[in-house]
Amino acid sequence: MRTRITEQLHIEYPVFQGAMAWIADGYLAASVSNAGGLGVIAGGAAPIEVIREEVKKAKSMTDKPFALNIMLLSPNADDVAQLVIDEKIPVVTTGAGSPSKYIQQWKQAGCRFCCAGAPHGASGRRCSHCRGHGVRRTHW
Repeated sequence: MRTRITEQLHIEYPVFQGAMAWIADGYLAASVSNAGGLGVIAGGAAPIEVIREEVKKAKSMTDKPFALNIMLLSPNADDVAQLVIDEKIPVVTTGAGSPSKYIQQWKQAGCRFCCAGAPHGASGRRCSHCRGHGVRRTHW
């Protein structure tokens, strides 16, 4: 299936795995990516060392694109944002805050960025001001 988002993110299907804190680890993200979707590692409030290990785990299990989700209210959000660049993570998603201070660095590093949007228009409009590559809508 070819869509604008599958072409931009180099995935087979326009399916994003949810970034569920302490559940969406490197193994799950790699499995979803290997199946053709976009696997997502949830950073949550995990220590940076734990997130780095999950990224390494995903890289060892897939050569397909995967994402890292950053909870921007996390006290280590700056460190995780830098990890995206250092580890050359292909896609980053965010939630719980504005990612605007990181976006230019991510784009310069070649990372694709998708802002997480809640199921209402205000969140999507707020994300559009970030100039990301897309808005990932979340539905409950």
